[in-house]
Amino acid sequence: MKKSLKSFALLGMAGLMLTAVAPHVSAQDDSQEASTSEESVSSEESTESTDEAQTEESDLQVALNDAVALFQEEYPNAEIEEFEIELRNEEYRITIHGFEDNIEYEVDFSVDPVEIADRDEDNEDDNDNDGEALVLEDLITIDEASEIALEEAGEGTITDWDLDSDDGRVRWEIEMDGVENPDQDDDDNKLHIEIDAETGDIVNVEFDD
Repeated sequence: MKKSLKSFALLGMAGLMLTAVAPHVSAQDDSQEASTSEESVSSEESTESTDEAQTEESDLQVALNDAVALFQEEYPNAEIEEFEIELRNEEYRITIHGFEDNIEYEVDFSVDPVEIADRDEDNEDDNDNDGEALVLEDLITIDEASEIALEEAGEGTITDWDLDSDDGRVRWEIEMDGVENPDQDDDDNKLHIEIDAETGDIVNVEFDD
């Protein structure tokens, strides 16, 4: 009888110990699950934020996209051979050059809002249209080209962008002001940076003579 009571007492104590410990273990699991869930949500939000930052386009990039769409709407059969973007008096101006058969197009766009500001069409019979049509897929954007140029220069302001094809290679040609020329005492000379528009590699860097 004493043995039975002793065994019962031990089982009872063991049961109390399990009852006391069990809620603690469960709460820890819940805490870990909640923590893991919060970390997962935080990670997803961070990823979404990073993706948004990576895909966010500058106003100039958006304007260029809109200008291309408007050009293609106006001249659906024309090929684009060159972009020019200039910063003048704190305003951007986009020029798109294109061709179709014997017709050459030069269309100027204002940026805010994006609309045709001026256009010139040359349909002389002797036009040879030896320009190369730009293949716009898989090229670095104007934002990416600007970032590469600014990193290379380390200072200054971009005033001109030009995208065209030369010997089958598409290049961004970027012109900058306010960059110190190590060979001269002033920074009045313009810096020209050529960037391969397919790879992002810098092709050439030089100052005006």
